[in-house]
Amino acid sequence: MSTLMVAAVQAAPVFLDRSASVDKACRLIAEAGGRGARIIGFPEGFIPAHPYWFHFEPAVNRRARQFGQELLRTAITVPGPEVDALCEAAREAEAYVVMGVCERSADASFTLYNSQLFITPKGVLAAKHQKLVPTHAERVVHAPGLRCYALACIDTPWGGLGGLICGEHSNTLARFALIALKERFHVGSWPANFSAEGARALFETKNINARAHSLEGNLVVINAAGVLNDQIKAMLCDGEGKAAMCGTNGGGSAIVGPGGDYLAGPLGGEEQILYGEVDLDAFDEKGLMRDITGHYQRADVFHLTVNCEDTPLLEFTGVNQQKASAVNTINSVSRNSVT
Repeated sequence: MSTLMVAAVQAAPVFLDRSASVDKACRLIAEAGGRGARIIGFPEGFIPAHPYWFHFEPAVNRRARQFGQELLRTAITVPGPEVDALCEAAREAEAYVVMGVCERSADASFTLYNSQLFITPKGVLAAKHQKLVPTHAERVVHAPGLRCYALACIDTPWGGLGGLICGEHSNTLARFALIALKERFHVGSWPANFSAEGARALFETKNINARAHSLEGNLVVINAAGVLNDQIKAMLCDGEGKAAMCGTNGGGSAIVGPGGDYLAGPLGGEEQILYGEVDLDAFDEKGLMRDITGHYQRADVFHLTVNCEDTPLLEFTGVNQQKASAVNTINSVSRNSVT
C-alpha cells in the first residue's frame, strides 16, 4: 500500500461517566475504522474527563473537591474492564488506537495519572505513557508519571507509533527521544482549550508544536483535541460569570504530514472525526535531506540518556534475606510491566 488513512477524534466525553465515555469511545473507534482509518488518536483524558473545573473553581473549594472525588471514583484502572472494551473495539476496527485516559493507580489507591493507552489491531494493550509533569492546575489531581512509562513507541507495519500529552510537546528531549525510537506516526492528545482569554493562543500552540515535530522528525502528527459540549458547560458553569469564561468550545485538531504541512484541518470547535491520507513514499524525500537520528546527527557530540528505572517505594536493609527478596519481587512486578 502506498497510502494510509489516519484519524484524529475531536469529541467530548460523557463527562465523569466512565461507562458512557467508554461506550462513546468504542462507537467512535468503530466509525473511524469503518471509514478506513488504521491509526486513530483521541484527546487528552477522554475517559472519563479532563479536570476543566480548575478554570472556574479555586483548588480547595467545595465544588473543586467534589469534582476531584468524582474523577477519582470514575477513573479507570489499567488493566481493567474498560481497557478490555477498548481493546475489543480496536480489534473489530482493525486499527491502532491511542486513547487519552485518567488512570487510577493500582498500587497507590488514591493516585491518578494522565495517561495514553496504545492498543493494537489485535486487541492488545501494547504500551502505556504517563504524562511526566502535569501542567499547571492538573498538578492538583494528577501525579507525575512513573519513569518506566516515560516514553511509549510501538511497532506498526508502517513505522513506530508514539505520543505525548499536551504541554509535553514543549519538552524537546522527550520529542527527540521518540524520534530516536524511530517514531513515524505521533498522536498528540490535547484537552479543550476554551478560555476566553487564551483560547486562540493555545489553539495555535498545539499545531505549531505538531508542525515542528513533524518537520524535525520526518513523521506524521495526529493532533487530537478535546471540545466542550453543552452538557459539560452546564456541569462546570453554575453562573453567568463562569459561562462567559468559555470563549470557544476548544478543538483545533489537525493531521500534519512529514514536511510540516497540513494534511487535514485544523478543525473548529465542533465534534468531528478528522481524516487524513498519508503518502507513505513521502518520508523518503525528506529523510534523504535531513535525518536527525542518522546522517544529520553526531552521537559523539550529542548524546541523550533516558532513565526509565523507577525508584522502589519500599526497601529493607539489615533484615533477613527472605523478607528482602519478597519486597524486591513485589517492586519488580509493579514497576516493570504495562499493568
